[in-house]
Amino acid sequence: MVFDPFSYASTFRFVESSWSGICQSALLMAGDVFATSQRHVPLLKALTTWAAQLEQAMDAFACSYVPAAGVIDAWFINAEIIDPAAFVAAAILLSCPIEDFVTRPGIIRSHISAEAFSPNGDGRADVVTVTAELTRPADWKVLVADAGAAVIKEYAGRGQAIRAVWDGRDSFGAVAPEGKYRLLITAIDLEYATQARSVVRETVLDISPPVLSIQIPVDGGEVQGYQNVIGNVEDALLSSYRLSIGSGANPAAFQEVGSGKRPISQGSLGLLDTHAMDNCLYTLELSGNDLAENSSSIRSTFTVNNADTAPKVSITSPAKGSVVSGVMAYGAEVIDDQLGVKVTFYLDDKALAQLDQEPYQGTYATYRLANGTHRLHAVAEDRAGRTTLSETVTFTVDNSLSELSADPNPFTPNGDGWNDTTLISARLAMEALWGIRITDAEANLVREFSGRGNGISQEWDGRNTTGQIVADADYTVTVSLPDHSVAATLTVTAQNRLTPPEVDFRVTDNADRVSGRVNLHGYVRSSSLRRWWMECRPAGSTSGWTPVLEGTTPIENYLGVWDTTMLENGPYEVRLMAEDTLGQRNGVIDEFTVIGELKIGNYRLDLLDLEFVAGQLPARLIRSYDTLRKDSKGDFGYGWQSALWEANVVQAYNYDITITLPNGRRTTFAFTPRFPMGGYNNRIGYAEYTSVSGYPDRLSLVGRVTVIRTADGGYVFLGADMDEETGAVTPRYFQLETVDGLIYEIDRLTGVTRISDRNGNSLARDASGIHHSSGRSITLERDGAGRVIKATGPDGNFTEYRYDDIGDLVTFIDPDGHEYTYTYVGHALTGIIGPDGKTIAVQDYDQSGRLAEIRDAEGQSIKILHDLGTRTETVVDRNGNATSYRYDDKGNVIEKYDALGNRWAYAYDNKGNPLVEIDPLGNTTRMTYDSAGN
Repeated sequence: MVFDPFSYASTFRFVESSWSGICQSALLMAGDVFATSQRHVPLLKALTTWAAQLEQAMDAFACSYVPAAGVIDAWFINAEIIDPAAFVAAAILLSCPIEDFVTRPGIIRSHISAEAFSPNGDGRADVVTVTAELTRPADWKVLVADAGAAVIKEYAGRGQAIRAVWDGRDSFGAVAPEGKYRLLITAIDLEYATQARSVVRETVLDISPPVLSIQIPVDGGEVQGYQNVIGNVEDALLSSYRLSIGSGANPAAFQEVGSGKRPISQGSLGLLDTHAMDNCLYTLELSGNDLAENSSSIRSTFTVNNADTAPKVSITSPAKGSVVSGVMAYGAEVIDDQLGVKVTFYLDDKALAQLDQEPYQGTYATYRLANGTHRLHAVAEDRAGRTTLSETVTFTVDNSLSELSADPNPFTPNGDGWNDTTLISARLAMEALWGIRITDAEANLVREFSGRGNGISQEWDGRNTTGQIVADADYTVTVSLPDHSVAATLTVTAQNRLTPPEVDFRVTDNADRVSGRVNLHGYVRSSSLRRWWMECRPAGSTSGWTPVLEGTTPIENYLGVWDTTMLENGPYEVRLMAEDTLGQRNGVIDEFTVIGELKIGNYRLDLLDLEFVAGQLPARLIRSYDTLRKDSKGDFGYGWQSALWEANVVQAYNYDITITLPNGRRTTFAFTPRFPMGGYNNRIGYAEYTSVSGYPDRLSLVGRVTVIRTADGGYVFLGADMDEETGAVTPRYFQLETVDGLIYEIDRLTGVTRISDRNGNSLARDASGIHHSSGRSITLERDGAGRVIKATGPDGNFTEYRYDDIGDLVTFIDPDGHEYTYTYVGHALTGIIGPDGKTIAVQDYDQSGRLAEIRDAEGQSIKILHDLGTRTETVVDRNGNATSYRYDDKGNVIEKYDALGNRWAYAYDNKGNPLVEIDPLGNTTRMTYDSAGN
């Protein structure tokens, strides 16, 4: 209990304004005060005695003196209990709680002299000293305890200052074992039985010096050039080490070559550079100290045995007697058994440059030199100061006329607008008169030009002086500078058009639907071929072409492989092009439909952002990323689309329809029209489609669309839309019923517009959001580019999306305000960073863009290896276990090997349904299906 006399002040009845009156008034509460203060008897004695004398003092000195709190100490001894009322009066005058006079002593400014010591009697750090101060005099102890908390030594005393010196010995005088010890400082007032306070300090008793060794160079061995000194410095309490070198077996002085403050295990202690050292014996000294001031040192000797021959140097460029212009390359070759050779180049006996490491090469702009003969030599100097002079190379600078060329060469001056002229150009070092003279094989003049300037740029249209086109032949072009007696020549070929390259190609079996790796056959024929190439792009696209194959030589029969495993399914234009040396081009184009699910190395990610449940058809906003469409813009930037809604509908040249659903499933439907009437009317019918991708889905057209078969075997769709860009007539509205009972209503231009199930639930979608048949919606806000920037659910929860300048989604904020960051390389998703700034996942791709590795937040990785030739993928898990999968050309797994070599085999029907499975034990499981695919 803390007794505050002022809390009773309002109950006092003052008889008179004197100290006697105060004491008399205090009698009214004396009983209560005495009862509540029985546990403070020593203090009561002091206070009551002091109160009685205080009453007399205050009357005598007219309240002119108020004693300090320290005066109380004078009445602590031999006091007798007097009138409790006098005690109350004294307590009121003191105006402080009683507990303040019996608080336990505090420990302040505690200190230990060293965190480690070594009681080995060498006079260094033999003891450890503990000091502290108390807030008032009290009894204190210092207890020394080992790691097991056993007290091995005790120090005690009384006072306000604490000091204990431990010499590392226990209570029996024996030196304690090495290890960590705790020194517990406690303070307690035994006279008043207060609670103890304590402070702990720690130290380490260590009498073992650092363990040192030098492994390289070996003791007594030889050293040349640079040498790393390898060794060990081992001590958990190491404070420093030093590596020094001295000359001879007993050096008079040492020079430091390395030092540090951390332990070394078979690591570098320092680097020796012996290039400037004499060939003789040297001593290495390695010394170390720890925190307990234990020290040790070792020595090792070695002999420097560097070769004493000077380096050899020779000029490698320019070549002796050569003619140079413009920027000249110069260089030298050095042969020496040591590193660190410096090479100084001298041009016309003046220092040009100094190089101190290989390659000894540089460049120099010769425009600074006068035209004529010049000299270059080099001097090599090793680290010992030995020098060698190279042979002097002479060369000629001629900057009056350089870089003479004709482009194109050959050219075709036939007036068709293709490479009709050739541009004759040259560089001059200064403004000058120039002339061009063109002659035939018999040196007859064909054409000439002249001019003035600091450069030449003259077109020749292939006509002679009479205006006639010259014959196909080689012609000599001579460029001269009359004022400088300089001339240069080149040969230009005039060659009218030859037969352009001939090209053609086909796929194996002449199929128009392809999957996997497609073998291409054909030919490229030309007597003057420059190059040929094959490329593809989505049918009807105006975007750039994607390279497939290329070459520079004519080819017959087998062209190569078209890899469709990194392409979205659908129709593609494929063209083969060739160009000859005259720039003539020829090409052929065909169209194929890519089908199947053999997409080796594809990376796909689906993320649920918002959802609500209403009936049996929940409304979900799902973002889907797919590397197959990384270069296509979706609702959420490149590569991202809104799953369940974005659909891609493409009609091939043969009227097949390929539909890519939002979940990434691609189905191709062959156009199989039905003509129910006979005779002439057999040309009028209905559009029907049959799945050729293995899924038993059904596709039909919406609305009245009539199909008319034309005389040339084509078809006309009445009631379909005209494509403004291509002029093709293509149906726009489709209904797709999938095997799982969902019905998709699809607009070829905008994607899925409605999804319904067999129970009457439906979801509709437009640019403003996703709307459920229950009346609830997920609303979408978009930016000027049509990308979603905010999505809000019916409960008010919302998500946000941010994009960078090139259109990639870089930030996603979930309904709880957590922010996720996405990183890319060329629209390929490479990383996801969580709200805490830590990387959640990292995706690495190989040079072809296939997923090669996935790393998680802990750095654990899954590696994916691709063998396109055998259609095999191998997945190596975090523990290094490898599982291999081999696919057929439709993407079905036909063989699997686990990490133990166990094999599974599989077979499928033409719809992709599993028919046979054989496990590693040879057990066979067979499956059959009804007409609905069940």
